[in-house]
Formats: sequence, C-alpha cells, structure tokens
Amino acid sequence: MDSFQQLAGVYNEYDLGYYWIEESGCYDLAQLGHLSHYFDYERYGRDVCLEQGGIFHSGGYVYHTGG
Repeated sequence: MDSFQQLAGVYNEYDLGYYWIEESGCYDLAQLGHLSHYFDYERYGRDVCLEQGGIFHSGGYVYHTGG
C-alpha cells in the first residue's frame, strides 16, 4: 500500500523550505552559524516539492513516502 505524509500548516513553497531547514531536524543550523540567514526558503521548498512530487492543499502539503 502506498504511504503518504502530510505536513499540516505548510501551504506554499516558502513554508515547505522553512519546515525542512528549520523544523525537521535534518540540518544542524548551529554548525552553520550566521550562514543559516542566507537560506532561500522559497527556492529550496520549490526544489523539495519537485523532487517529492508533492502537492499543496487546504490542509497543508502532502507527498508520497513510498511503500
């Protein structure tokens, strides 16, 4: 059976980029110091969305996780 993940409150590419960089725990921003201020959340979110094939809807963002 296919598996999907929903990110509630993620409504656009900026939100998606912000989530993955700031909230997901995938990146250790403390090690990056002031460089973390230069992230382009919208551009990163666009790339993530294209890579995942996800969609934005009224409840947030949904993408396929496999399975």
